[in-house]
Amino acid sequence: MFMIGSDPELFLEDANGKVISAIGKIGGTKKRPKPVKVLGKGFAVQEDNVLLEYNTPAAKTRNAWESYHRDMLTYLREMVGGIGLVLSNKASHSMDADQLQDKRAHIFGCDPDFDAWKLQWNKAPKCEDPNLRSAGGHIHLAYENPNYKDSVKIARLCDLFIGAPLKVVDPDKRRAELYGRPGAIRFKPYGLEYRTPSNYWTLNNDNINRVYDAAQYAIAVLDQWERFEGVAGNARAYLAGEHATFVPVTFQYA
Repeated sequence: MFMIGSDPELFLEDANGKVISAIGKIGGTKKRPKPVKVLGKGFAVQEDNVLLEYNTPAAKTRNAWESYHRDMLTYLREMVGGIGLVLSNKASHSMDADQLQDKRAHIFGCDPDFDAWKLQWNKAPKCEDPNLRSAGGHIHLAYENPNYKDSVKIARLCDLFIGAPLKVVDPDKRRAELYGRPGAIRFKPYGLEYRTPSNYWTLNNDNINRVYDAAQYAIAVLDQWERFEGVAGNARAYLAGEHATFVPVTFQYA
């Protein structure tokens, strides 16, 4: 069994390219996401700090994964277009002070995530720029008989096949000041949530499909972990900023 879902975050911009807070414009919260009934079960939106966050249903096939994202992004573009905004391709941004007046813009409600390499909980992020906000492209993976040890190995393989290759092509350099640590996950009853990538992959259809292929492959080669352990360690070092370069093993991104 393999299923994949997502809960990416996006910034919003006005016609002049100014990044605008999503607070009060989208609806929904972390605890009570707003269902997108027109698209069906599993689609939802919510406000997360100043960001728009959306959820896609768990997909069993590549075609379903692709169509879920295509339909959701079409819906979101129309929805925010109706209030004079557009979806931004930014993964981080230092917000103007006038967009941070609402107290919700200073609430960071995420539970800590887990470092699958150090085998410890990550500390809450700190940044010298209090106005910096970042957008993640979190991926949820379900697999047969989920357990702690396998989820840790899958997270490390995801660094190799998803996190590090995406960092090579992702133009954003500031999100790492807050999030995007190697092997960042949350354990889930069905498997894990992989939290290392930014939202970079979400707005490019080819990359959406490559994420599916890479995630499926990471789980498919789980029983061959020893074969990939060395190169996965190199991916970790690259994501941590310890190596200047990384050569993707497979799955090139746009």
